[in-house]
Amino acid sequence: MYKLVEEKLYRSEPFQKVSKLLQEKKAVTISGLAGSALAFLATYLYKNGFENVAVISADNSGAEKIWSDIANLIARDDVFFFPLNQETHGYIKRMQTEIVGQQLKTLEKLIEKQSGVFVSPVTALAEKVHDINFIRTRRIKIANSEEAGIEDIVNRLIDFDYEHTELVSGAGEFCVRGGLIDVFPFESLSPVRIEFFGDFVESMRTFDVISQRSQEKIEQISILPPILKNAKNNIPNNSILDILPQNTVFILDEPERFERAFAENVSFKASNYEIDEDILTKQEIPGGLQEIFRTIKKLRHVEHRKLGETQHVDISFKMTGHEDFRGSIPYLRQKIEKFRKKIKTDNAKIFIMVEEKYEVERLQELITEDNDHHVNISSGILYEGFSFPAANMMVITEKDMYGRIPRKRNFGKYRGGVPITRLNALKFGDLMVHVDHGIGRYLGLKKISVAGAERECLKLQYRDGDLLYVNIDQIQRVNRYKGAEGIVPHLNRLGGKDWNRLKEKTRKSIEKMTKDLLELYAIRKAKKGNSFSPDQTWQKELEASFIYDETPDQLRTIDEVKQDMESDSVMDRLVCGDVGFGKTEVALRAAFKSVLDGKQVAILAPTTVLAQQHYETFMERLANYATEVELLSRFRTPKQQKEIVEKLKQGKIDIIIGTHRLLSKDVEFKDLGLLVVDEEHRFGVRQKEKIKNIFKLVDVLSLTATPIPRTLHMALLGSRDMSTINTPPKDRLPVISEVVPFNKDLIRQAILDEINRGGQVFVVHNRVRSIESMAKMIQRLIPDLKIAVAHGQMKGHELEKIMLDFVRKKHQCLVSTMIIESGLDMPNVNTLIVNRADKLGLAQLYQLKGRVGRSNRQAFAYFLAPAFKFLTGTALKRLQTIEEHLELGSGLQIAMKDLEIRGAGNLLGGQQSGFINAIGFDLYSKLLNETVAKMKGNIPRQATEKVFLDVMVDAEFDAYIPEDYVRMDYERVNIYQRLTFVTNEDELFELEEELRDRFGVLPKPARVLLEITRLKILSSQLGIEKLRINKNDLTAYFSDTYYQNNNQELLQKIMRSIQESSPEKLRFLQGEKFGFKLRLQQIDETSLHFTRKFFNQLLQRAA
Repeated sequence: MYKLVEEKLYRSEPFQKVSKLLQEKKAVTISGLAGSALAFLATYLYKNGFENVAVISADNSGAEKIWSDIANLIARDDVFFFPLNQETHGYIKRMQTEIVGQQLKTLEKLIEKQSGVFVSPVTALAEKVHDINFIRTRRIKIANSEEAGIEDIVNRLIDFDYEHTELVSGAGEFCVRGGLIDVFPFESLSPVRIEFFGDFVESMRTFDVISQRSQEKIEQISILPPILKNAKNNIPNNSILDILPQNTVFILDEPERFERAFAENVSFKASNYEIDEDILTKQEIPGGLQEIFRTIKKLRHVEHRKLGETQHVDISFKMTGHEDFRGSIPYLRQKIEKFRKKIKTDNAKIFIMVEEKYEVERLQELITEDNDHHVNISSGILYEGFSFPAANMMVITEKDMYGRIPRKRNFGKYRGGVPITRLNALKFGDLMVHVDHGIGRYLGLKKISVAGAERECLKLQYRDGDLLYVNIDQIQRVNRYKGAEGIVPHLNRLGGKDWNRLKEKTRKSIEKMTKDLLELYAIRKAKKGNSFSPDQTWQKELEASFIYDETPDQLRTIDEVKQDMESDSVMDRLVCGDVGFGKTEVALRAAFKSVLDGKQVAILAPTTVLAQQHYETFMERLANYATEVELLSRFRTPKQQKEIVEKLKQGKIDIIIGTHRLLSKDVEFKDLGLLVVDEEHRFGVRQKEKIKNIFKLVDVLSLTATPIPRTLHMALLGSRDMSTINTPPKDRLPVISEVVPFNKDLIRQAILDEINRGGQVFVVHNRVRSIESMAKMIQRLIPDLKIAVAHGQMKGHELEKIMLDFVRKKHQCLVSTMIIESGLDMPNVNTLIVNRADKLGLAQLYQLKGRVGRSNRQAFAYFLAPAFKFLTGTALKRLQTIEEHLELGSGLQIAMKDLEIRGAGNLLGGQQSGFINAIGFDLYSKLLNETVAKMKGNIPRQATEKVFLDVMVDAEFDAYIPEDYVRMDYERVNIYQRLTFVTNEDELFELEEELRDRFGVLPKPARVLLEITRLKILSSQLGIEKLRINKNDLTAYFSDTYYQNNNQELLQKIMRSIQESSPEKLRFLQGEKFGFKLRLQQIDETSLHFTRKFFNQLLQRAA
């Protein structure tokens, strides 16, 4: 697509004239570019003889758009972005790493004298950088097979202010493990693993932060010193203009705006100086704009003036931008037809760019007529389109059609993450559940000696101080306790009977609940309901007008809902998805499908504010269709409510949105087809029963933001239809969170930062009696700020007016209680300040964080607490957790501690919540799975296929992971756990490769541990349940259960193979257990290798 657009543009007279004039004179003035055309002009010059092009914009956001567009037109490596390092967030360091990273990457390319297109806001040109020769001498360059001492590299990284950590999880960090260095350079998209052999670099490869696994091999790496760090005796005193090549052609985009942008930047830095004195000592306030102009005007340059029509210009492109089509396909068709008539030629070309392939197919169906060669619809990403009569062409983007902002091309976006192993790390003092002994407390790993061989064990403490050492061989019988937040179970007594009684009681309760669920599901599926029609044209048009790209999970969920609606069974589907992941759009499409079939829709929300939000959303999305949408809640007067109820009864309302008021006796429908229940779990038991009774034969779609655990989901398949949306929208950035002590300067600065970029702020203060005082304090800090206060004790109309005014941007800051927690969608609100965050639960904090970051703009969440020394351990831990889990969808990971337990309780009922908290979620899930399988009459796995036996291996060799090989206890526990779940050679080989990759060459005890695991796999395949290897003998015992039924023939084959292999050294054992004993000649680690070889031979002969 891009090439077709470029060909058409580049053949036009205005484009060619720019190139010609630049060869004749230094300064060219142009006007009339629109949309993304400037990016095409820069690309045109770069591709047509001008080696270096620099595009200078008035502000950072404009520069980002141009950079993003150019990066789609040429190789990404050929476009350099130098953003403004405006240190607006004195307390937030993560944003700084992104900016520093982009600047360093650009500097590196300039140092290497790489030609390309440079993009920057004008204010960044005044930033002071070190002399290029100084940077060149200071950088760390590492190449394969070259000498480079580990100690020297570590010292230099520390000098660069890199952070030494246990595991690398973000830019600016490094760690050392034996002969390995992991480092995440600011200027890299991925961290790098450097492996040494002595003082020589043996290999280098990038790796993934989350899995910590290597990805691609690289030959060399260059690490520059972060440019804002002052070096001794060398204060940065150069401009980026001093570093750009002399043959650079500059394009100044709207230079008439530069002076204002400059003035705003200077005043903004000056206001920062009031709260963070260190900022301006790092970097002087930029010099005058005149100096920048003087430098550029000596060089070849193009000035693009938006006000240029009234002044002298060399070239006027006379392009026009597009107004927002608001998703109206008919209006889009009209605009295309109007353009074609206007230019009066058959040579017109209309280019429509959308990102996803399915969007291309959908638009081709809705727009393109047969054999219409004028309209070209294909995949592509541009910020904004334009009409260009001089070239007989029109470019239309997703933003023009739907207001859908293109995915932001960030420098690797948030280039960090929480490594999986650290995320689920087992910590000292955590509660553990042992299947046989109950709940104990984890006291770390302990090395013990068993028959002269060293092993690591989990040390668990039970009631009365009793200790239990769990060998790593039995680690699969232990799980971390997971219960609802705030629940602290009692420790069990070792050897007591209470634990077994509790397990039995839980099992019986699960059996009763499962039976009821399965019976209810069968009854519901047997009921015949309305069968809706397949999608119509209007349905497709509505779906095409969605301003975001649907995620795969969203598309799958929508398909599942439509299939349910089109079947003749009554739908009862639960859609579970994280906050802001698109559940409302699923409901809206289902509702419209019902309306197109002449059926009414009821949407039930738990709060008046949420009902109002849904009403606004539905009104906006369905504005182009003859659909009557109404709201029934306490926001309506009694007279209005009466009129609405009457119209509903007569069938004059298609979609009614309301609170529990919809459940009143006077509410009747003419022909109801669909009920949508939002935040289902927030309705009480009586209300849920009422819903079931009132809407017996109506399709029901329930939505919840509380995650349902996957284990529970799988167990309940066949007892409730569920869909999960776990994928975030594509352009969504993670919310940057900080937990900080209460600080008035921080509150002031955070609010100002957001207001200055045109956004709004949520301040949560969850105490009604002092909320006015909080609002007054903020007003004193920022006198001109437009503040509103909202809480649940206000009258309905008052609260409605405040919330609506805030949505309509009449207020800049909303100080409220937790009323904003549930389901509200305000994409313009991207800063959240939560006071006394230590008083709120983890789930509440997470839900609040989900209220911001609902667009493609970077969002910030500040959790304020008293000085940390005054916090309880539980409150401090809760706050640390919310700050750590920055990546999107982490609601499902935080939920390991609380949300999933809550979701399970909501789904299964209060009684089951009690049992979940009593025995822990993992054991409860295991019992539930077993019960459901039994209830459904599933054939036991053992009777139909080979089972992976839980083999016990007793070998007189040291077998563990040494502490000097893997330092972190939680990492070693994680590896032990994974070893117990390995069931075949391929899985074990993969784990072994991972250990070599992440930690280097395996030491002997770790090799022995893996060899023992390999013997377990082979033993299981041979039906051996116990294996003992000492210095002289190998003893093996067969499993009775394994060789029942169809496996007798296999046993006979194995016995013959054993006799054929070693008749002299072998004897069979008779007694309680059948087995064999084999005399070994080896007395060290090689006896394990001999055993493996022997078992492999047995399997080959028995095959």
